[in-house]
Amino acid sequence: AFEDLIQQAMDEHPEASESTLMDIQSELHEMVEQQEAEKDSEELFLNPALLQKVMIESDIPEQVVKTIEKAYEEEFSDEAPAVEALVDKKTMEANAKKREQQALAQEVKALKGLKDEVFSPFYQLMIREYLNFVQVKWEEFDSIQNAKKVIVKTLFDSIYHIPLRVCIYDMQLCKRKGELNGDTGYQEYLAYCEKLTDKEYVIKLCQEYPEMTRLLYTRMKYAYHNLRSFVKRLQEDKEQIEEQLCFGKRFKRVQSIQLGGSDSHNQGQQVIQCLLDNGCRIIYKPHSMNKEIQYQYLYNTFCKKIGLPSYSYSIINQQEYGWEAYLHSKECESEEAVKRYYKRMGIHLFLCYLLRITDMHQENILAVGEFPVAVDVETMPGIAMRQEKENAEESIKCKISTTVLTSGILPTPVWSNGQEGVIISALYCNDEVKSTVKLPVIRKAKTSEMYIDYEFRKVIRTNSIPTYRGEKQYVNAYLDDICE
Repeated sequence: AFEDLIQQAMDEHPEASESTLMDIQSELHEMVEQQEAEKDSEELFLNPALLQKVMIESDIPEQVVKTIEKAYEEEFSDEAPAVEALVDKKTMEANAKKREQQALAQEVKALKGLKDEVFSPFYQLMIREYLNFVQVKWEEFDSIQNAKKVIVKTLFDSIYHIPLRVCIYDMQLCKRKGELNGDTGYQEYLAYCEKLTDKEYVIKLCQEYPEMTRLLYTRMKYAYHNLRSFVKRLQEDKEQIEEQLCFGKRFKRVQSIQLGGSDSHNQGQQVIQCLLDNGCRIIYKPHSMNKEIQYQYLYNTFCKKIGLPSYSYSIINQQEYGWEAYLHSKECESEEAVKRYYKRMGIHLFLCYLLRITDMHQENILAVGEFPVAVDVETMPGIAMRQEKENAEESIKCKISTTVLTSGILPTPVWSNGQEGVIISALYCNDEVKSTVKLPVIRKAKTSEMYIDYEFRKVIRTNSIPTYRGEKQYVNAYLDDICE
């Protein structure tokens, strides 16, 4: 009976998470089992002392408590004691204060997780101030395991690169002024980090660099709201996700999340990969999935026309955002399967040519057995641009732009600053691929001689090349199949 009241209260307050209800029910059953075996179970559920204990020790939001109190009196008016007897307000207030202290302790612990990062005191202070500013309602994130740690890490990742140059420059100024004690560069770095623990010092630094401060706040705001939207939408679509992406397997919480699988768009919104506690891994995309659905339909239609089985993965499209199944790369089961893989890749090439799709490089195609699966088609449809052809080079570029070479699938070099060509296409055979431009990197980290340098970095290869018996099967041997 009491469980029904709790369920009713939770239904009236959808902003309270489902995990709260589960915690209450778990606590209730545990207490019931501790009672004397000879007592009737109905009497146990209606025992005012037992209810009082459950109400106090369970982490129940205040508005839910009020609803339960009212429903209890209405349902059991003959047996129910006064509300004051059921819930000790002072105890509830003390318990709420205790929970706040526990939340603060967990937040501090999460911030300490950044202690090994460069200039960690600066980031810890900025993130702590932001969380205090927005007055985080931690119960909103109950569906994420280790939510505080996840939020802190998300905020840190969003701002990591912003203050580095300022902090390095300011540290070197302090060194020239003789303000850093220490016999080594590392000791001087630690002395500067000690300065960054002073809130007043950091405030002055932020006032001196207002654009840095604006960027820090803006990026944290975007990251925080992106995560809030993800959690809210996950709760709203829970049943649909369970049925369509988890094969009917229920879940309660997110065990881990991973951001940064793609570029951020539209105020810092990013793709989020998450592992649920039912063992399923899903992808959240903060944009409409219409393109992915339409492209799958076209691709599957062409496969069917030439008698090839096609591969479709589950997609939930909510117009402004969507969910999709996480795909794992697999090996081909035979050499014939490899040939079929490249025949299907030929269909992708034709669709890219037909729709002027570009950017179908190694990160956007995944080899799932004999099926090349396009996982990102954001450039569909492309644009047919009018180009001036004032010389031979421009005429050649114009001609190439109307061929399959612009799709990103075929090996095509990208030239940069007189360096040798770099190829990042889906079918490129070389595993050693470097970035097209030099990227920043920290030298002499965690010393007072720290500085920013630039270098070409190795690009992480994804699984866009099919494999058979543990060996990659490159396109060179299957040109006829891809052209067929």
